[in-house]
Order: sequence, then structure tokens, then C-alpha cells
Amino acid sequence: MVFVGVDAPAVSGLPRVLAVTNPELFMVRFHGRSDSTWNDTSRSAAERFRYLYSEAELAELVPAIAEHAAEARETHLLMNNCYRDYSVRNAAQLRDLLAG
Repeated sequence: MVFVGVDAPAVSGLPRVLAVTNPELFMVRFHGRSDSTWNDTSRSAAERFRYLYSEAELAELVPAIAEHAAEARETHLLMNNCYRDYSVRNAAQLRDLLAG
């Protein structure tokens, strides 16, 4: 079993816990931080997770991600902020921050 950490809005009540529970895989899902859309189930998933992370928000997560990535054989960072091209843009930013 693999623990999946999440980055989600405060209103979700989900704590941001990043941890490796299986040396084979470290996984984090990024759902954005929009309190206003999180509980609106009348919207599509793309609308609910409509959030473009700032570079500063992603940068604050880099130290913990890098630390835990070193503890696992593979690391999967999944962008679920699936509105327009937000996930692709944020994935590229996070990749660059981690490489820097």
C-alpha cells in the first residue's frame, strides 16, 4: 500500500502530509487551493479544481518533495488542477523548481 499525500484547499479539511510509506513509490496529488469551488459538486471536476498554483506556492513544497523523493524508488506528482492547461503549466513549473 502507498500513502497518497494531497495538496488541497483548507476547506477540504485534508491535512497536507507528505510521507513515504512504501520504498517503491512516493505520491502526491495536487488539487489546487480554491476554497470556493471545492464543495460545489454541481460543477465538473475541471471547474471544481480550477486553480493555477503560483510559483511561490509550488516552491514552498519543493524541499519536502525533494526529501521524500530521495526515500522512494519512484515519485509520482499528479496535477489534478485539471482546468484548461493549468495542470500542464504547473507540472512544468514544479519540474523546473525541482531541477533547480
